[in-house]
Amino acid sequence: MKHINLSFAACGFLGIYHLGAASALCKHGKKLLKVVKAFAGASAGSLVASVLLTAPEKIEECSQFTYKFAEETRRQSFGAVTPGYDFMARLRSGMELILPFNAHELAQNRLHVSISNTETRENYLVSNFSSREDLIKVLLASSFVPIYAGLKPVEYKGQKWVDGGLTNSLPILPFGRTVTISPFSGRLDISPQDKGRLDLYVNITKQDIMILVNVKHFVGTRAVRNILPNHLTTKQTKPQLKKHPYHILLSKGRRNTTKTSHWNKDQNHLIIGTSYQYPAGSKS
Repeated sequence: MKHINLSFAACGFLGIYHLGAASALCKHGKKLLKVVKAFAGASAGSLVASVLLTAPEKIEECSQFTYKFAEETRRQSFGAVTPGYDFMARLRSGMELILPFNAHELAQNRLHVSISNTETRENYLVSNFSSREDLIKVLLASSFVPIYAGLKPVEYKGQKWVDGGLTNSLPILPFGRTVTISPFSGRLDISPQDKGRLDLYVNITKQDIMILVNVKHFVGTRAVRNILPNHLTTKQTKPQLKKHPYHILLSKGRRNTTKTSHWNKDQNHLIIGTSYQYPAGSKS
């Protein structure tokens, strides 16, 4: 059989999609996994790739951690950027819990992690890990979104590194056939099959993503949840909405509404976030 690789795209909290794919492969694709020579990934994709390679029996445990991590982030006043909340420390705790003691040995020359150099702005695929700590640092670097995850990039081998998804969100290895996996529709082997789509694509850091007719669904539900694991509900009050950093106040109208995004037909642009429309006659 031809040399096969698996590559998981960068996708933030949508990494839960990768975990679902990994779980399905463990249950129904055992023959395929036996012939996979290398695993690759960027950001959340690299985390799932590392677990599938070094500790496939912990996929479910990893899923539970992801749910709790997302819930914890949602509870923060300003999400991951809430002062005092250490997003990266929480992520590291999950790695420490799930990765086996010999993870670096299992990953040596088989796991290819996409990271971005802050000085040269170039992409690097790291596949050599001298220790478990070395592997964890590279995975943290690949997941470090500037400002969102913190202000200080991850230091590795005397240099500073950030999210690999900024320069190469879907690594294609130069050898063999790379099977690509992403929660975004596009020219991919494993991805959601969205309805009502156009045959148009946009290339975002080396990943071809399909442009959907239903722009609201794509941006509001997936692109936003890439970094915001949830949205406000319609049960929240006006004062609560004002406290949320992503809410947008609209003109007065007949009823209250909250949504993650909507298309402004009059001004021909997309508003992303949570909107609030005041009842007619109310004070802003």
